[in-house]
Amino acid sequence: SGGQRQRVAIARALARSPKLFLLDEPLSALDAKLREAMQVELRQLQRRLNITTIVVTHDQREAMTMADLVVVMGEGRIRQAGSPLEIYRKPRDAFVAGFIGATNLIRAGSGAGAGSMAVAVIPGLALSDGSEVTLSIRPEDIRLVDPQSAPLRGEVVFVRDLGATVETFVRSGGQEIVAVSSRRDRPPMREGAEVGLLIKPEDCVVLAA
Repeated sequence: SGGQRQRVAIARALARSPKLFLLDEPLSALDAKLREAMQVELRQLQRRLNITTIVVTHDQREAMTMADLVVVMGEGRIRQAGSPLEIYRKPRDAFVAGFIGATNLIRAGSGAGAGSMAVAVIPGLALSDGSEVTLSIRPEDIRLVDPQSAPLRGEVVFVRDLGATVETFVRSGGQEIVAVSSRRDRPPMREGAEVGLLIKPEDCVVLAA
């Protein structure tokens, strides 16, 4: 199997007791379930042997699982370097925010310009007068509530039920916003219904231009 071949290739490389271990897209040919199992296996092996390892990957889950330090590269340059959680929670720009995990990139301003969300709908988030920015807001940080309970409202345009979680696509102010909820936390709703969205200011990352 593909997993066994990968294990044999890695064992052969490790038999030489390398000081540096380079893995270039090591799991890309495996199916999703085996790939995730191998990510954990490789991470445990690396920790046990304490070998400095560089992994080249386009898979953000692989990067989050296997790395102590993530270096995100784009257009031939380093866009950001940091711990997996730092990259995820505090992306520097839209490229990094979109590479590591799903996110909502929302145009927002101190006023309610066309195609832009007024920051007044996120209590506690302040911008200088007349400014417009792009916010990164992770889907799991958006709470769906009764429309009368939130200053930000929208229309449910699509619901994707993934079993353990539910992704709700909401159209608000000319922009599409995705919220991820557990089945227990998500209020019952249907496509076409109005819904309120609660967003905390500390969950909004103002991205560099």
